[in-house]
Amino acid sequence: MSDFAPLAAPRHRLRPRRVLSSLRSLLAAGFLTAGAGSTVAAAYPATGNQLFTYADGLVAGSGAWNDGSTLSSTTMGDPPVPVAAIQSSALRLTADGVLNSVSSFKIPEIDPGLDVSALTISFTLKLKHAGTPGGGFTVGFGEIPEGDGDGELGFALPKGLEIAWETDVDPAPGGSQGQIVVYANRVKLVSYPQTFASDDTYRNVSIQWGTTGLSISWNGVSIGSAIPVPGFQPTVGDRAAFTARTTSGGSQEISIDSLRVSTTPAATIVTGGPVITEFVAENGGSYEDEDLDRSDWLEIFNGSNTAVAMGGWHLTDDPLV
Repeated sequence: MSDFAPLAAPRHRLRPRRVLSSLRSLLAAGFLTAGAGSTVAAAYPATGNQLFTYADGLVAGSGAWNDGSTLSSTTMGDPPVPVAAIQSSALRLTADGVLNSVSSFKIPEIDPGLDVSALTISFTLKLKHAGTPGGGFTVGFGEIPEGDGDGELGFALPKGLEIAWETDVDPAPGGSQGQIVVYANRVKLVSYPQTFASDDTYRNVSIQWGTTGLSISWNGVSIGSAIPVPGFQPTVGDRAAFTARTTSGGSQEISIDSLRVSTTPAATIVTGGPVITEFVAENGGSYEDEDLDRSDWLEIFNGSNTAVAMGGWHLTDDPLV
């Protein structure tokens, strides 16, 4: 088999039936970059918290707000203006009195090419309504899709993690005014009934995931700790995002401030050079690639501190070669 082309990242997965042809093109010019290195946490923003100290009405990607994040939402009024925008040095995701709205705030990938072993998301949250609240919001981490999501119903992330604030009032006697719900891999795992105060106060939210599970605190009170989240499998390229909405029967202002998202890369295994770290010879439909194919693949990883020239390397089934 012919020489390989360069690997653009320390770990490269060669998917589907194109394994052999991909390997040819992958190593023809050169190098498998170094994979061993730092496990320093990455964050959005790089330092401090995102305080949203921009002009009222500004949206991500315009004016002084150009950090790679994106903000999208329903519009309101004539001429139309976005519901989601900067208001009073905070990010408003939904507006009280504006029904049937939806918005999303998507944060750029902060750990390119790295697997994640820990995640922390912290922010302050304001919930305020004059009438009946409805809908809610979700903060998720995973492979964020196109579109604005479905508010408290989330983005339905395969292998992702989502924590939802459902603000609908339960009309039953003794019913709560909402709940906090944990989803992993599109499956509802646990819910915590809550009565959310409606005022101008920004209350602290902390979400932490690591080897001991998931921990959530709201308004300085632990909602749950060491929560198992089977099905959550963070992968390279995952990122954080918010989705919020109001319904036809209820609305509220949902605003966030003092946002920080940080991840800790998984510790790199030192291998001394390129190794095949994953190999699937008969994919029985368990995994799909970006083209929805379910074919075979392998993964090559360079767990050393230096790049490795790959010219002349090849795969073979001949043990004498």
